[in-house]
Amino acid sequence: MLQSLPMVASRSKTRRLICAHRTTAEVGRTVATALRTSTLSPEDSRYSNQLVAQRTGLSQQDAEKRVNKVYTRDTTTLEDTKTEAKAMADSARKATADGSLWLFMSLEGWGP
Repeated sequence: MLQSLPMVASRSKTRRLICAHRTTAEVGRTVATALRTSTLSPEDSRYSNQLVAQRTGLSQQDAEKRVNKVYTRDTTTLEDTKTEAKAMADSARKATADGSLWLFMSLEGWGP
């Protein structure tokens, strides 16, 4: 009988880990959707706050601060990434235009 106790404890720990993973994934999906739509709806915010508060034991206000902090951080990262991607695309366009001009100029001298 004593040998089965570690297995029970192990199952309980596994269940807690699975629950934590599901909670993290659910909040992650909510934030990802909010990033796509550019807004975190009050309902999604409230639900995420409740999940974080339940999972971490934080007060509702602290959970709200944490969710808002993550959403703000992710929004900033997304905007920075968009800006960087636009700059890289502009640089590639400029390099292509310069290359095309030089190719045209070099071929111009080779004509009949």
